[in-house]
Amino acid sequence: MAGNLIGGLALMFTRTFHIGDRVQIGQVVGDVMETTLMMTRIRSVKNEIVTIPNSTIMNGHVINYSAKARTEGLLLTTEVTIGYNARGARCTAC
Repeated sequence: MAGNLIGGLALMFTRTFHIGDRVQIGQVVGDVMETTLMMTRIRSVKNEIVTIPNSTIMNGHVINYSAKARTEGLLLTTEVTIGYNARGARCTAC
């Protein structure tokens, strides 16, 4: 319980994230709904409400997708593959 309280104070003073920010905490990705001294609530991309103790947040890593997006934009990457079938192609002009 003391760890959650200290974690909550640390999160408030460091401003790791704000209400409405899109974050990833552990395996959970979603929008921050509420932060108190004891816990943080996140609405996941599947519309689930996930409650995470602040001590868990302080002991893990947090990715804040919204922090730089406010000023510099957000860079998203994706993979694109192109497939084709070369077998059976015939030259009709030959």
